[in-house]
Amino acid sequence: MRRFLYSYQTIVRFYGQVSRHFLKLRCQPYANECQHIVDESVVLHPSDFSVHFGTDAFGNRVITGSSLVEHDSLAYISSGVIEQTEYMLTDCSPAPYYRCASSLTEASAELKALAESASSAEELCHAVHEIMAYEPNSTDMHTTAAQAFAQRKGVCQDFAHVLIAVLRQKGVLARYVNGLIVGEGATHAWVEVHEGNSWYGLDPTHDCRIEHGYIKLAHGRDAKDCPVSRGSVTGMNINQQTEIRVIVNEI
Repeated sequence: MRRFLYSYQTIVRFYGQVSRHFLKLRCQPYANECQHIVDESVVLHPSDFSVHFGTDAFGNRVITGSSLVEHDSLAYISSGVIEQTEYMLTDCSPAPYYRCASSLTEASAELKALAESASSAEELCHAVHEIMAYEPNSTDMHTTAAQAFAQRKGVCQDFAHVLIAVLRQKGVLARYVNGLIVGEGATHAWVEVHEGNSWYGLDPTHDCRIEHGYIKLAHGRDAKDCPVSRGSVTGMNINQQTEIRVIVNEI
């Protein structure tokens, strides 16, 4: 058993007053057999937000909130302590749609060829890591696996989508995960692969099988199913600046 302290902080500054602000957050750790939540706290600003805690169709923990009062910023902090055993999640009846292509993981001819080049999930994870270059701002949240692979670069979301695309092409059940990893920075993305009666984690960005130090927030077919933050506002100028800071330390 290993214990980790985490803090996920987001500050959104609007360039004008906004109102009728509706949001959906997946910023709390997923509670499962290898990730036990010891302590947690969520702080949301402005304090007049009406919030509800629940889960979505994938079992991810979700905070929905709304505010009708004018404001020019949004801030939320999710922090706490978790205990982890080795990354392995029992699931005897996985959903079959994790074997099917989704809108961001459709396989191109190049990805189909890559799928045929290796026999195991670990080999494909290594291949994606070797072929793709990590380059911030080279893609966006709508970039597909085929588009990222065509340019041979992207960020962790793209590495995960590419690996998922080739795994599903081979008939392997695979799902997208977002969360936090040890260190300082932003959120991270990786892949869960189903084998036997359980899911295990692969990180193509760092070319490793996951054991500890990865705090899972949410999963889905691809990134569209489980964004950390989504929302809508009304205002004269709704342009915004967003700052995200993540800190995870083993204690």
